Amino acid sequence: MSRFVTQDRVKVTVSSMPGSWATIAGQEAERENVKLRPGAGEPKQVVHTQLEYGDVTVTRLFDADTDAALLAQLNKGNAFAGTTITEQYLDADGNAIPGSQSIHTGCAVLSFSGPEGDANSSDMGYLTVTFSRAGAE
Repeated sequence: MSRFVTQDRVKVTVSSMPGSWATIAGQEAERENVKLRPGAGEPKQVVHTQLEYGDVTVTRLFDADTDAALLAQLNKGNAFAGTTITEQYLDADGNAIPGSQSIHTGCAVLSFSGPEGDANSSDMGYLTVTFSRAGAE
């Protein structure tokens, strides 16, 4: 039986920043594969380089009660080094699918933005944090 996951069934947690996160993006990873011939007339062999992990961006509605203090720490330069970001996939009833976590390790804040201001808008404000990451489990 397949358990296809829709985007609204991905629960995101950030170890250094408690609270609900609405979106996650940029979980790419890639490596360069080099094809080399060890000697004349020999078939090429693929040599794998180390996996390079892309940046991960998380976003949530800005809650002034909790996120104002967090934004202040970010503005002071706290990189929250060593953060772990976890994606837990949920079934149709909102229960965690066993063994379906995607874990991003060794993360540190690369950039962030708080809510924009506009006296003529009632749009929601968001907190967006982009992390560099060292690896995955």
